Amino acid sequence: MRLSEEEQSTILLTDPYRSYIMPCILKNIKLIIKKLNSFIKSLTFSFRISYDSNKHYFLKRIIMQMFEGLVPIINVFLAKEIINNIVNAVNTNADVYYTLSSNIILLFIVNILNGIVSTYSEVYANIHKDIITNYINVQINSKVSSLDMSFFDSPYLYNELIRR
Repeated sequence: MRLSEEEQSTILLTDPYRSYIMPCILKNIKLIIKKLNSFIKSLTFSFRISYDSNKHYFLKRIIMQMFEGLVPIINVFLAKEIINNIVNAVNTNADVYYTLSSNIILLFIVNILNGIVSTYSEVYANIHKDIITNYINVQINSKVSSLDMSFFDSPYLYNELIRR
């Protein structure tokens, strides 16, 4: 069913959703997409700098962060299994000592590994941070060494170089 132009203009004037809210939503969506695009560009730039500075530390840190992210999920799963084993033991009077003790030991091992990985992750993060800082300083120095000497005669530009 097709509306006439008069009916369409009447709907636009009387329907606040179409006349006011839709342009605002579209405007906000465009702004969100623009900010998301800017965020993704910044993130890829950061990853590129981190990766280019030292590939091994970057990969080690990514693996450690993924393990640290999985530990809470593993803890919840093992806690669920421990509770299920206790409930099954109470309800069925079955011997679940082996599975219960293995789940508790596994939970203990996962938490110890998490502590070790967290410690090494902090050490690697500090070392990698220093490597990234050094890499950026080397990049800046190589750019500065390629500049013309007249650049350093300008106080404004020299001040910009020192501040960065």
